Amino acid sequence: MEPVKTSLNDVGDVLCSLNLQNFYPKDLRLIWRSGEDQMKSKEEFEKNSDHTYSVYSHCTVPGKLLLNPNFTLHVTWRHKSLEKEQSQALSWRDPGLSWCPVIEKVPIPHVLIGRRNTLQYNISGYFPDDVTVIWYRKGKGVQKYDPLSQDKKYQIPDIQSQRQSDFTYSCTARLLFTPILADEESEIMCRVSHPSLERPIERRLGPLQVQAKPKAGKPISALLGTREVIFLYMLENFYPKDIQVEWCYWLGEKLEERCPSKEKFTPGLMKTFSVSSEFTIPENLLHHPDFRVRFTWRHESMDEKEYKEFSIRDK
Repeated sequence: MEPVKTSLNDVGDVLCSLNLQNFYPKDLRLIWRSGEDQMKSKEEFEKNSDHTYSVYSHCTVPGKLLLNPNFTLHVTWRHKSLEKEQSQALSWRDPGLSWCPVIEKVPIPHVLIGRRNTLQYNISGYFPDDVTVIWYRKGKGVQKYDPLSQDKKYQIPDIQSQRQSDFTYSCTARLLFTPILADEESEIMCRVSHPSLERPIERRLGPLQVQAKPKAGKPISALLGTREVIFLYMLENFYPKDIQVEWCYWLGEKLEERCPSKEKFTPGLMKTFSVSSEFTIPENLLHHPDFRVRFTWRHESMDEKEYKEFSIRDK
């Protein structure tokens, strides 16, 4: 005897099959039940080469019945060769029998202050189509998670399930929010409930490392001094404070050198930071017609470094 096998069909029902082998005589009483209700079934008998029999019994369970998390199915059979009635019971929360949600986080590269960010989880492999998602948040140093609701800061789009080729369902749960610096080291939790689960699945994200991308200031400026030139550039409103900056210059196609510089940090908007950077070169370098200077910066909020250039030919 093999365990009851289950599968889904294209109309949203569950197909349950039981195979009993090598019995004699052929007469066999087999019944499928849900609670006190008898379910319809179809039996296919086969005669074996040794004159015994085998039977395949198929029972179709309406998918809507699985919306009840306590739904169970029993199959019983009686035969002359058995001293007592035999049975199998299926609960849709038994391992390997239910179609439980599988949750996969979609990475978010940067959580940027003042910009709309999207936290999302892909949820797949569940049946029936009855998944519930609730988002929670707790602040830095706080022990309790509080549920999030739709407001000006947080937007929670409706769940839209999509049926897959294996007749299970999938969806994407999203939380859209615009963080502020106070969200630093806060934590977000996504809680997923489904009839196949004894308890919800929880996925936590955090502590959040919020960031603000440096905002490039005005074009590089040059101040003429006594036989020297001071180049200035400013980056504004970034977070955290750590930032890498570098000055270098060319004469024609040849990179001459990377230059030491001085940086001055000042408070920016919403407790962010700004920095002004300057470096000094001899004035005579500007006499070269192909003189160019470049200011480069790199910050953890950026995917790639960025730069600005100044050429003696610039107007």
